[in-house]
Amino acid sequence: MVVGGDFSVGVDIGGSHIACCAVEPGEGHILEGSIVDVPVDGKADKSHILDAWSEAIRTVVDGQAERSPIGIGFAMPGPFDYRTGVAKFAGTDKFESLYGVHVAEELASILGSSLGSSLELRFINDATAFAVGTAWRGGGRDFARIVAVTLGTGFGSAFIDDGIPVVSGDDVPEHGCLWHLPFKEGIADDYISTRWFENEYRKMTGRAAAGVKAIAEAAADRPVAGSLFADFGVHLGELLAPWVTAFDANAVILGGNVANAYELFATPLRETLEKHGATPAVAVCPIRETAALLGAARLLDDSFWNRIRHDLPRK
Repeated sequence: MVVGGDFSVGVDIGGSHIACCAVEPGEGHILEGSIVDVPVDGKADKSHILDAWSEAIRTVVDGQAERSPIGIGFAMPGPFDYRTGVAKFAGTDKFESLYGVHVAEELASILGSSLGSSLELRFINDATAFAVGTAWRGGGRDFARIVAVTLGTGFGSAFIDDGIPVVSGDDVPEHGCLWHLPFKEGIADDYISTRWFENEYRKMTGRAAAGVKAIAEAAADRPVAGSLFADFGVHLGELLAPWVTAFDANAVILGGNVANAYELFATPLRETLEKHGATPAVAVCPIRETAALLGAARLLDDSFWNRIRHDLPRK
């Protein structure tokens, strides 16, 4: 498959929706008006989920009547076998009906009659797709070595050297993943996630909060809410500092919903990094909504794909 004048389909799979678009493969421009974003019940049965995904992809392709897709790249949450396209979702409260399903084969079968049986499907972790997209077309493109993190329901991460994910070696954790590393009284994901904000807010106020956005909105009037963001910035800085140093990263690029409140934890994050001897540039990705879509679409660039395909995680 050769990058050419047609288009790649970039797909970002979320627990409650699918976003996809058509991408000009050479320069990474999203074709005007091609973004489709529709809700999907991640707890539904296999047929409902796969049919919803397929319909969204068809809508993107049908919108490019004069052009042909060269393939589909997926930004997919784990656990997932990214080399073969087999889902490993179990105990995740999302897509459990897909456990053991060969997603690549089943989607190819569903889409084949309308899009062509030879259309190739390629997969990458969603946090890695975000990192690839921001390194390609977003805030990381001016830096050679970046650590990209997604801050939301879970804690995603990836390490990028000259646009390529680094998943092994002494300077990165295995697969570039930080979420499972021991941290304080648990693991990193226990402290750097929406769940942590909601749990701590409930402990400190006796009230439930409807997500990080609501806590951020309360920060102006409730010191307790502001203190949570300060603690979060310290936690993130403490976790990132040794890896930023080991990787010799030029920049830390942030994405995910929690990054919308960056101004509330920016200072403690920077101060904590500096305290531990790490001085990277820190910025929120300017293309947060589309970075993963672009990263997924880039999988259809064979020169890029051949550099990463053998290092994709199997779980």
